[in-house]
Amino acid sequence: MFPFCIVELLRLEDTAGHFGPSPKWFRLPERCFVLRSTFMPARGTGSESMAAIRTRIVAAIVVWMSAGCPAWPWLPPVRADDAEAVICTLSEPLGPLEQQFFDDAADGQLDHFDLLAAAMVAAGAEDLDQIALYRRKLDDRVKEMARLLEASGDSPDRIETVFNFLHEQMLRGGYRLEATDVRIAIDRGQFNCVSATVLFNYLARQSGLRAIGLETTGHALSRVFWQDRVIDVETTCPSWFRLKHDPQKQREAVQSALGGTSHRAGPFREVSAIELAGMIYYNRGVDHLAAKQFRQAASANAKALRLDPASKTAKGNLVATLNNWAIIEGASQRYPEAATLLKQGMAIDPSFETLQQNFVHVHHQWSLAQCYGGDFAAAVALLQQASAELPQLPQWRRMTCDIYRRWARSKFDAHDIDGAFARFDEARTALGASADLLAVEEDEIAAWGRELSSAQQTAAATAVYQKGLARLPSAARLSRDFDHYIGRYRRTEVEPPPGEGLLGGISPVSLSP
Repeated sequence: MFPFCIVELLRLEDTAGHFGPSPKWFRLPERCFVLRSTFMPARGTGSESMAAIRTRIVAAIVVWMSAGCPAWPWLPPVRADDAEAVICTLSEPLGPLEQQFFDDAADGQLDHFDLLAAAMVAAGAEDLDQIALYRRKLDDRVKEMARLLEASGDSPDRIETVFNFLHEQMLRGGYRLEATDVRIAIDRGQFNCVSATVLFNYLARQSGLRAIGLETTGHALSRVFWQDRVIDVETTCPSWFRLKHDPQKQREAVQSALGGTSHRAGPFREVSAIELAGMIYYNRGVDHLAAKQFRQAASANAKALRLDPASKTAKGNLVATLNNWAIIEGASQRYPEAATLLKQGMAIDPSFETLQQNFVHVHHQWSLAQCYGGDFAAAVALLQQASAELPQLPQWRRMTCDIYRRWARSKFDAHDIDGAFARFDEARTALGASADLLAVEEDEIAAWGRELSSAQQTAAATAVYQKGLARLPSAARLSRDFDHYIGRYRRTEVEPPPGEGLLGGISPVSLSP
């Protein structure tokens, strides 16, 4: 059987402001990797103030650079409908022999490569001499098999003869999950469902039978057409034909051959030699992904999709690879690279919600990093650019609102009250003076007024409250805070402490009834 990925994606955790991965690999039957994910919030534009103009300029520069400026190679121009271009880019570079094979397969038919050559190229063969060597080995086997086929005549028994020869004379090393390469199967007799299917189909065709591949979830097998009959062959099970009259024992034998792995049944999809080669590529991709060799895993799965665009497994594996790669980049605070990988994943599967959420999350972390560096304008511009990719998501607005809140707070901390209110003006222009933004504005004004009052900077606190109430005349809590804090400190300044200026003291008197 061949390995595959169920894509639920890795989980992105926001811990203490860091973009942190918590990958959990679950070993399921047939090396099925379950991956997870979650999200964070985010939106914005400019205004009439000079700071707003600066924000728009930065945003324009970001958009211009992302459109292809070589200064930012991490953000290539990827459109949501450009999946084919992304897949081709990820699959490059092709080796010389691979290039010949892909050129031959481009029209969906093989003219210069057969099943054996296609399978060997997909497994990593790099020269024709090696393919010729293994072809000679198989041709010798075909000659041995031909003598056995003479007794079968023109009957369905030929299928069984080919199958038994394969397992009794060639595949004697046992099932190995990782044995996708037909060279390993020929040299050592070790096989999995893909390599066994390739070899069975090759021998069957050399014997005059019409055989194709079958794919089902996490598994491959063969289908042979005999006159008006269709015969499916479980190529991993040596006793398949001996138990053909007992389906229950057949199923048990398949499980035993696969080391206890449950057999997956239908729905089946007929696959060509080109698509079988695609399975070999995405098996290699799973091996690379398990080793966290993300670039190689992405390349292998992209090649699989080029050969078999209808493969849901290859598509899911590629998306999972890009997502997991993005997590690693994000955990290292390489946010531009992480965003690009997620953008490529969304180009391949624009409806996958997890990728969208992760795209938002990485921009949340990236924009916060810019805020920590004091570049609030760049953070706003970054979110403006990112929101253009997924304008339907409400998180952009919340994130942009939070950036403006942090920006205004930095101005308050610098005692630049007018600058803080200018940031709120920009936010209103960019996001609209909606209730959520006005609530944030009221919170920040009230918080700063309380801090000034607590530090007994009554004049400054009064100015903050008065300007705040001029902007938000219906803000009841702001008005109450103003009366409470400013009124209290005024009383403190005017009224002497109790008893001050009196001579002596008076002891309390208890009155008895």
